[in-house]
Amino acid sequence: MKRLSTTILVLGLLMPVYLVTFVPSTNAQTSVQCGDIFESELQNLDDRHTYVMNLSAGDTLSLTASPIGSGLALTVDVIDKIDTKILSRWGGGSHQGSVVVSATGEYTIIVKSWGQGVGTYTLGIGCTFRDGTTINPGDIAPEVDETSSTDISAQL
Repeated sequence: MKRLSTTILVLGLLMPVYLVTFVPSTNAQTSVQCGDIFESELQNLDDRHTYVMNLSAGDTLSLTASPIGSGLALTVDVIDKIDTKILSRWGGGSHQGSVVVSATGEYTIIVKSWGQGVGTYTLGIGCTFRDGTTINPGDIAPEVDETSSTDISAQL
């Protein structure tokens, strides 16, 4: 009986450690578009918020990230579709950066603590498209008219 109670005691002590150590983070991806502004909170030093969006070759992605208050230092990275970091900003205070993307596809924006504090931040997403159209954070993206055609054969 003593051996059984020792085994139960050992399992009872190890099981919570196993659960805390091996439970994956629940930081989900959020789909975003040009003009979006987000306010979110990093609650733990290992939190990372992931935002994904589609861009076309020649588009310029512009980001602003600002902690609210003075207790949070941020890292903001942009990753292309082949997992190459194409823009990175880190440290205390507000961050601004832009990059012209060279390929059409999905781009990932990662916001996380720079290892100093937790707290709330805002992220603004702006774009300048290759045709010169600019959408600043807070602007409403124009809707694409799928019914109009510039194909000359459709007009004949």
